[in-house]
Amino acid sequence: MRYRKDHKQQTNQRILRAAGRLFRKQGYAATGVDAVMKSADLTALLAGAVLLARAVADETFSQEVLGTCREAAMEAIVHSSGNRG
Repeated sequence: MRYRKDHKQQTNQRILRAAGRLFRKQGYAATGVDAVMKSADLTALLAGAVLLARAVADETFSQEVLGTCREAAMEAIVHSSGNRG
C-alpha cells in the first residue's frame, strides 16, 4: 500500500493533537499510549509501536508537544478573556 507524501506528517499531527487533548483533560501521568492512539483513531499496536517509540527518542517530538500545549493554553486565555463581560 502506498501512502501520500504527507501521510507520516499528518499521522504525527493526529497523535500530537490527541496527546495534547488528553494531557489537558486527564493529566500527563494518567495518559497512556493506548488512550492517545484510540483518541487519534489509530491502532496502538501498529502506530504506537512504530511512531511513538521513534518519537519518544526524538527531541523534536517533545518540542512539538510543548508547542501544542502552549497553543492550547493561549487559545484558552484568549477564550476566557473574551467571556468576561
